Amino acid sequence: PLMGRSIYDTPIFTSYRTQKVNRGKTDATHSIHATAAYKYTNPVSGLFFNIRPSYNRMSGNILYESAMNGNVYTMTATDKEYIMQTIGVSGRISKSFGWAKTLIGLGASHNITDYSMLVSGIVNDARMNTTAVSFDYSLRPARFLSIEGKSNVNIYKQKNLTSPELSSAPTTDWEHFLKLYVFPAKGWMLSVKNELFHTNDKSIGINHFLDLAIGYKAKRWEFSVTANNLIGTSEFERRTLGNTIESYSITRLRPREVLAKWSMDL
Repeated sequence: PLMGRSIYDTPIFTSYRTQKVNRGKTDATHSIHATAAYKYTNPVSGLFFNIRPSYNRMSGNILYESAMNGNVYTMTATDKEYIMQTIGVSGRISKSFGWAKTLIGLGASHNITDYSMLVSGIVNDARMNTTAVSFDYSLRPARFLSIEGKSNVNIYKQKNLTSPELSSAPTTDWEHFLKLYVFPAKGWMLSVKNELFHTNDKSIGINHFLDLAIGYKAKRWEFSVTANNLIGTSEFERRTLGNTIESYSITRLRPREVLAKWSMDL
């Protein structure tokens, strides 16, 4: 069924405002993928490390022309094709400590993708750089308290090598997670989950979520009450302006709600 959709030459709507027109015939792409990995493990010292370089090349990709037809954004297949190749490397290092069962880890990756796109009927060479860095940690400083956290940053930079003036500004997205688990007494658990997202895209701003839950577990039954998005954002608006299309969207996020759950083993 997916192949039939890709070869059909009649315009097909992929969303309410977007449609795609293919060549009307079967096509073939060829790809080459190579990867390697090195891992180091030392359980005695609690040190773990790995690194993975990779290379991917795909030929036979179809170039599409984009245009606005009234209120519909149309992508039409041309007889032109291009080669896309990606070179990347990713790795992670982590270390565990005896105090408070602490574990910290640092991961990173960087990918460079070269491809082509049509701009006013002219084939332009383009490059996308994607960089990601993450830091995570977990510890249990006391018997009644457990802490888990993670922070991610993703940087995207697209460059038009043929016409540098058409390159887009870099985009940086940040995500932070913090989870606290409290065990005040036998069978009881209180959890607080925080999530923070912010970016240099000023149309989005800062979004924060906080979930709170309390539960009690006996031998054969369990009861819990959860408050989702107790403090935080419920929706955000975004307007995106491109060379040929302007889009406006409202994204409704997790609702504010209180859930009660009771389960029993028979």
